[in-house]
Parts: sequence; structure tokens; C-alpha cells
Amino acid sequence: MRRAASLTLLSAILAFSVVACDDERPPSTQGVGETLVNPPPRARPTSSIYDAEGLLRESDENVVGLTLPVGLEPAEGLSSRRRHVYHSDVPPAKLLRYFGPRLNTLNIEHEGDRVTYREATPQGVRGGVVKLDVTIQPTSSHPSLLEIFERPPPPLEGVNIPESEIRSHLDTLRPDHRE
Repeated sequence: MRRAASLTLLSAILAFSVVACDDERPPSTQGVGETLVNPPPRARPTSSIYDAEGLLRESDENVVGLTLPVGLEPAEGLSSRRRHVYHSDVPPAKLLRYFGPRLNTLNIEHEGDRVTYREATPQGVRGGVVKLDVTIQPTSSHPSLLEIFERPPPPLEGVNIPESEIRSHLDTLRPDHRE
């Protein structure tokens, strides 16, 4: 008898829950059993930092005649009057491939993953040429760090610069010195 009472109570609860759920309409059966068509692939953005050959595109920005590639972000805290520093998500090898043909120099230093083009002049610049030291290296915060240092012009013949001025200038080039 207890079993019959509990079965009756259970069936009443189930009947109530079925009636409560009946407020929603059943889903449509239209299209059931038909094959699904995959949606078309998403369109890739047309504006890429790379061209058709996989080379970096040129930007509108340049430093002393050297046109910079797209994909660089200025590192404001690290830059100064003659020192231009940029972070990039572009791998260092792609930056080397971009800058190599654009810099004229025979003095290229390789120190581990760091590459520096010393006393380089930008390709195609005429008159008022400024020599540059261009360094490309990986960092822990970004895949690449680009540093462009404008070398000061040599002193004119017959001009003597006091040692104190040279020391003062060299002190301003230290990384811990802030302008």
C-alpha cells in the first residue's frame, strides 16, 4: 500500500512537471534530417602589415630619411632626441629582412640574437646624410625591439672639444640617464 501511494505521488509530480513544461511550443521539425551546409569562411582583413611576398609594408613614418615599416609602436619612455625606440610584434627576422636592403653599411655586428647596423646611411638619401646605428633584438615583453640612434656629426677640423663636454655627453647616453 505504501508502494502504491508513493507511485501515485511520483506520477502526480511527473504529470505536474510535464504540464508546467508544456507552456513552451515544441521545436520545429522543418529541416530535420537534411544535410548541414558549412558557412562560408570569414573574410580576412585586407589591410595586412605584410605584402603578397610576405615582406613588411612601408609606413608613412620615417626617421632621418629611413622609412619605417608598418607594425611598430613607439616606446615613449625609452626614446630621446637622437634615440628612437620602437616595440613590435613582428619577429626580428622579418625586421632584419626589411631593414637590410634599406641600410648602406659594411659594419654589421651580430651579438647572439641582437643585430646592429653601425654607421649606416639610409638607401637613396641625398644631402645632409645622418649616420645611424640601427639595432634589432628580441625582448621579453615584445617579440622585437628596434632602436635607431642618430650619430652626431663629426666635429669640424680645428675644433677642440673639452674632455668635460665629452664626458657629459657620454653620461646622457647611459640607459639609466633620463632627459
